[in-house]
Amino acid sequence: MDAGAPFKFPCPICAQRIAALPADVGTTGGCPGCGSQFLVPNPGVPVVAGEKTGRAAKRLPLWKMVVGAVVALGVIWVVGVALGVIPFRLAAPPPVPATAVEK
Repeated sequence: MDAGAPFKFPCPICAQRIAALPADVGTTGGCPGCGSQFLVPNPGVPVVAGEKTGRAAKRLPLWKMVVGAVVALGVIWVVGVALGVIPFRLAAPPPVPATAVEK
């Protein structure tokens, strides 16, 4: 391979083929297809498409973010009630209907 010849590799997120120069190895590149950011790999190292790298590998799944938000709101509510910042009153029990008295 010529020192200045471009090489192609798949995007680590969407597998679109991307061309780069050997001088770009180790620099940050972007995929024109999905917009993800990644480090341009060495031409001799295989890239597995779909294998998350960089920031994408550190991103939490959506369900974990939702559970975390619900837990955080629950903790804030409990602390607010405990400090008296959030009023909390139990509702009065519903009135008991009068029953007919048998004669």
